[in-house]
This record gives sequence, C-alpha cells and structure tokens, in this order.
Amino acid sequence: MATTQIPPRAPEAEVELDGGRLVTVRRVAPDDAASILVFLASPGVRFLCSGPGARDECGHIRAEGEPTAIPQVIAVSGEDDVLAAGWLAPAAAQGPARLAVAAHVGYLRGEVVIAVFRQLALEAVQRGFERFTTCVTSLHGQPFEELRAAGLRIESSFSLGGVTEVELSFE
Repeated sequence: MATTQIPPRAPEAEVELDGGRLVTVRRVAPDDAASILVFLASPGVRFLCSGPGARDECGHIRAEGEPTAIPQVIAVSGEDDVLAAGWLAPAAAQGPARLAVAAHVGYLRGEVVIAVFRQLALEAVQRGFERFTTCVTSLHGQPFEELRAAGLRIESSFSLGGVTEVELSFE
C-alpha cells in the first residue's frame, strides 16, 4: 500500500453551531486518514466548489483504500467526524491556486463552510498565492455569500451551462 504524506497540524479555528456544538476547522494531521476515508465514502458528501478536474483529483478513493488527494483543511465534530474538507492545488503555471470544498449536505451552507474557505485562503496566502480559482455549479447553490463571508473578493466570474468559474482574492 502506498504511503500518503499528510502535513503536520497548524492553527485551528472553532465554529459554534446552533445548540452550542463546536466544530474545529484545522489542517489535516496524519491520524485523520481513517476519518477522511469515511467522509469521502459517505453518500451525503457533495462538492460545493471545485477546480478543473478536482472531483477526480480529490473526491475518490484508490483501490488500495487511500484518497486520491489528501485535503489540506478539514472541519471535524467533537467526535472527530469530518463534516467538510478543503483542497488547495497549486496552479500548473504561475496562475491562481485552485480551491475545492466538499461537505456533508447538512453543512453545505453556513459557518462551517465559511471557516473552511477562510482556512484554505489563509493557507494559499502563506504559500505565496494572491489569487484563487474555483468552479461552482447551480446544483447545490452557488456559495458566493460564503466566499464573501470568508474574506474572499470575487475578482471575475464566467458562467456557461450552469457552471461558473470564479477568480478570487483574499481581502
């Protein structure tokens, strides 16, 4: 079985949901691999946004039982269940980084996804990216309010056939 490299832990953010339940949004750690596999295998997980090819790069499990790509950021419940995940892929050339975010259907909107977007944007800025790109579809609603609430500015967008490609920067 191939070994997947997972970066060490970094700073965390907490989100308080209705009823006082806390969700932690943080970088992925090596001991998160099993929880990520359960998340990716769940029929209730949907991509809210993704870059070109991101569903193939991020959202599948290899035959060996490993994800095709490890997310950089996850939102976890107090029981360590992964509720949402975010991937950051560097651009092929000197263009913007690509963002992808997937979440359980109950968390496609609101504070959890906002915190994942924010943590991904901070990660991208730390890596030297000033702009990000992602594609959103009308299938699960377009997350423009969540992107703005995360401190991202929509620089440009282009829509075709229900898919909108968005270029973002961090405010």
